[in-house]
Amino acid sequence: MFSFNSHSISKFSIYFTNKKYWQLSQPDTVVKLSLGKYFLNLKERLFDNHYNTFDDNGIPTRMKDNVPTYNFTTICSYGLANWNMYLETGNDEYIRKAELMARFVLENGVVTHYNGIVLLSNGKLCAMSHGEALSLISRVYLVKKDSELLKFAKKLLRSYHYFIDNEGIRGHFNEIEADWLEEKPCIPYKHILNGMIYSTIGLYDVAQAIPEIGSEASDLFKEAIVSLQKALPYYDRGYWSSYWYAEESKNYIASMMYHNLHVCQLKYLYRITQEDDFKCFAEKFDKYQKVMFYRIYAGFKLFVHKLMGVAE
Repeated sequence: MFSFNSHSISKFSIYFTNKKYWQLSQPDTVVKLSLGKYFLNLKERLFDNHYNTFDDNGIPTRMKDNVPTYNFTTICSYGLANWNMYLETGNDEYIRKAELMARFVLENGVVTHYNGIVLLSNGKLCAMSHGEALSLISRVYLVKKDSELLKFAKKLLRSYHYFIDNEGIRGHFNEIEADWLEEKPCIPYKHILNGMIYSTIGLYDVAQAIPEIGSEASDLFKEAIVSLQKALPYYDRGYWSSYWYAEESKNYIASMMYHNLHVCQLKYLYRITQEDDFKCFAEKFDKYQKVMFYRIYAGFKLFVHKLMGVAE
């Protein structure tokens, strides 16, 4: 069943207005640190009631069947939004909230059989959660230099080495003969593009901010970049991008919001790698979203996919 609120209306309206749901962060900061703002501009989300339910400790929750639940991507993005505001204003209240989110993540990881740590949302692994958590913890570690954060990041990083059927977040992308970091832990695989990129950016942030495990993170980052370069053509529909590439089912088309996210993510990957593949596909996908016919057609295809149950 579709529910309509300010966010769903905003997501729907951008098909007609070409308003960008996502924007890259601007580098303007009061506080100068070696790792700057998170790549996405999360300021509007912080102040437009996107995070609208909290527990008694100030941790954002999501309502599921009228019951508040914890979602690591929500919690980490809230922490990263506060981090960005801390750098922008120098207000210690923002770093306090960012640290509070990092502490929650640290205290709620699940230990694996290989003495690593994974984050489970609704009992499921998610590479996107791991990437956002690493991005948040890397930044808080820069300020606090807390050994517990270092230990946690080290153990969370181990999940990148293990496959999803062995308590890890790694999968295999047969068409490119390379591995993938899986947002959706299912076999046959459904390789989600934005989740792979989030988890890859988390590796980059660790490599920049935590020298004790920087070499391991850097090697994993380089591997992920090669996989992304090989895979990007499989997400290009010629008029739009796919949300996932599926091994044994239909490739699910990206919504306008996720297509816009792909553009931002690819622009950022080009910024930090200078690899032309990312620039090429960022520009190509950006051109697609500027054509109203493509936007409307993509919205129609998404509606059909939902009716067909492709999103399941």
